[in-house]
Amino acid sequence: MKNENTNRLYTSELRAGYKGRKNEFTVLKNLNLTAAEGELIFLLGPNGCGKSTLLKTLCGLHSPLAGKIFIEENNLAELGIDELAKRISVVLTDNTRTSHIDVYSAIAMGRYPYTNWLFRFDEYDKQIIETALKVTGLAEFRDKPIDELSDGIYRKAMIARAVAQDTPIILLDEPTAFIDFPGKIYLMKLLRELTDTKNKTIILSTHDLDMAMQFADKIWLINSECSIIENIPEELVLNGEFENAFGKNEISFDKETGSFKINKKYNQSINLSGDSAGAYWTERALNRIGVASDNSASDKIVIHNYQNTLMWEVKSGSSSYIFPSINMLLQHFK
Repeated sequence: MKNENTNRLYTSELRAGYKGRKNEFTVLKNLNLTAAEGELIFLLGPNGCGKSTLLKTLCGLHSPLAGKIFIEENNLAELGIDELAKRISVVLTDNTRTSHIDVYSAIAMGRYPYTNWLFRFDEYDKQIIETALKVTGLAEFRDKPIDELSDGIYRKAMIARAVAQDTPIILLDEPTAFIDFPGKIYLMKLLRELTDTKNKTIILSTHDLDMAMQFADKIWLINSECSIIENIPEELVLNGEFENAFGKNEISFDKETGSFKINKKYNQSINLSGDSAGAYWTERALNRIGVASDNSASDKIVIHNYQNTLMWEVKSGSSSYIFPSINMLLQHFK
């Protein structure tokens, strides 16, 4: 069970943004955020809303415009670089690669806060590096030059470096970018394991709402007031905050499915019933061609399940038609 009373990171009236020569540009304000031990937090918001700026501020790369950040009860502004590097590891979205260095060496750089100036590793350091290679699935790439990796594998290598750094807090900016769907699931399971078994506190930014709904202990949702709403995913769905944050004239958020739908004009309505999974995917297909599902419509589609084989029956007035596939059903309505 999560220790909700032990906040490993928290902010007090934090204001994040940029300082120019003469002016300040505020991106996010009035932030009183908490991140507990063993908590996996997803940072969500529209493009350009300040996700990367906040992560850079939380790890000390950007100075706060106002307010304070506390790491394990220590004011971040009072921590030296070496102490901060033992508390927070960070993976940003930049793709700047060091030439002539292999994957093992890149991951080993995560151990720099714990080594002397000669950068010598003891057996414990080597064990940590090997573990980082193994848990991220990169053992087969250990000798490959870092500048020859695909974007997805390179991103995994940077996450492995953060794992090797072995800090209580890990910040990740768009960690699933450039990674295929199975790779995303593998990565999320790894992050979940790090929070559950290693008691890490992980904060990651993403656009992947579905992943957030499945894996997040808590979501930091950036709203239209340039602030952040902090809650569990289910509460944010039911209280309408997701729709407020992302909804536009062209799209709306469906609370029942937890997904966004394109708002469009429909040319026809149909009363859809029957097999639940079949009805869900049939409705999606019909919506795509301009047919809406409406329980009050006179024309009907009944989906029958005969020994795990679906059949679509269309009833219109006194006529009835049977179709063996959604594709053939769609041809009927086009």
